[in-house]
Amino acid sequence: MFFVSNQIELVILPVCSPDLSPIENMWFIVVQRLTQITSPTATPDLLWQRMEAAWSYVPQEHIQNLFESMLRRVAAGISNNDGYSGY
Repeated sequence: MFFVSNQIELVILPVCSPDLSPIENMWFIVVQRLTQITSPTATPDLLWQRMEAAWSYVPQEHIQNLFESMLRRVAAGISNNDGYSGY
């Protein structure tokens, strides 16, 4: 009722759309880096330290670009009828 009375159009998007989640891109980068610097036999504490290091390794500019891409991601999802957006 609120949306109708305030003339807000809702966009129905897939519930779990990784195309619309910049954090999915961040985790992909972190996992790639983590696999480069961590052996499979790492202890949980060492793994945590290296995960933090891998997260910190991602340049702030890349993180900013992910956030700035959100409007394009949503628009691509809408134009593809909630299908794959290409991101």
